[in-house]
Amino acid sequence: MDNNGKYSEIRSARINAQTLITLSLQPVPFYKITELQVNGIAPKTFRLVITDMMGKVIQQKNITNTEEYRKVPIDLSSSSSGTYILKVIQDEKIATVKAVKL
Repeated sequence: MDNNGKYSEIRSARINAQTLITLSLQPVPFYKITELQVNGIAPKTFRLVITDMMGKVIQQKNITNTEEYRKVPIDLSSSSSGTYILKVIQDEKIATVKAVKL
């Protein structure tokens, strides 16, 4: 807002903001395969860890990333029905999402 009480033409501004990693799944719930959408990730390698609700590691892999947005297919067809935790780790940033397999 300027001195006359009018708004400026600036639509948005980013001041010392760190990009957050956000995760989403499609479809939810799923039967065999779902797709993890990762947003706000730096264009470098990140780690994906999938655990059951007891903390047992089901899958883990390093994924080389070249974009700030990434889709990762998640195949849990050989795992039983239940709730799983998908965790993306890059440097000191960690994001998690719950996945329900029918």
